[in-house]
Amino acid sequence: MADRAVRSAIPETQPALGQLRGRAQRLTGIGIRPGRAWAVARFALDAGMLFTGAVAATLGSSAADVPAPPVVWLAAFGALVLTFSAMRGMYGDFAERHRRALGARAAHRAP
Repeated sequence: MADRAVRSAIPETQPALGQLRGRAQRLTGIGIRPGRAWAVARFALDAGMLFTGAVAATLGSSAADVPAPPVVWLAAFGALVLTFSAMRGMYGDFAERHRRALGARAAHRAP
C-alpha cells in the first residue's frame, strides 16, 4: 500500500523538478547540466577533505610536539590524489575537459 503511494507521487515530482530547474536558470542566468554539477561537487568535496586533512595533520603534529609535514608535501599529495581520481573518471567529463585544456596550454608553451 505504501509502495503504491510512493510510486504515484514520483511521476508528479519529475515535472516539478524540471520547472524548478528552468525557473532557477531563468532567474540566475546560469545553465548547468546536472552531471556537470555533480562532477564539480565531487571535485570540490574531495579537495575540501584533502585540505581539512592537511590542516588537521599540521595542527595535530604541533600539538604532539612532532615536526609538521612540509606544506609542499601536503600540496603535492593533494594534487596527486585529485589527479589520480580524475584519471580514474571520478569527476566525469569535467576532469577530461580540463585535462585537455591543460594539455593544450602545455603544448602551446613548449618550444
